[in-house]
Amino acid sequence: IYVDEEYLSSAPSDDYKGETSLCKSISKAFKEGKDVGHPSNTNSDETYNIRLFSEDYAGLYYNVVFTSAMGRYYLIDRATGKAVYAPDDVVVRMVG
Repeated sequence: IYVDEEYLSSAPSDDYKGETSLCKSISKAFKEGKDVGHPSNTNSDETYNIRLFSEDYAGLYYNVVFTSAMGRYYLIDRATGKAVYAPDDVVVRMVG
C-alpha cells in the first residue's frame, strides 16, 4: 500500500509509514537491482502476489511476486519477468 507523504503527517498511526517504506524498497530493488534470472524450484508455501497500486491512476496496480527458492528470496516483476533478490526489510515483512 502506498500512502501519500501529506497524509502520513496526519495519520493516526505509524502503520502506513512502514508499508510505504516497503513499497519504496521494492521499487528501488527493481530500479537498482541486477536481474538474477527467474528462480527454479520455488517454494509455493512462500509465494505471494504483491499489488502496488498506482498513485496517479486509481484502479491500476503493479503486480510483483515474492517467492523463495533454495533459501533465497526473490521479487519478480510480472510485466517484464525481471527477478531481483528481495531486500531484507521485505523478507522480514513477508516471512518474519
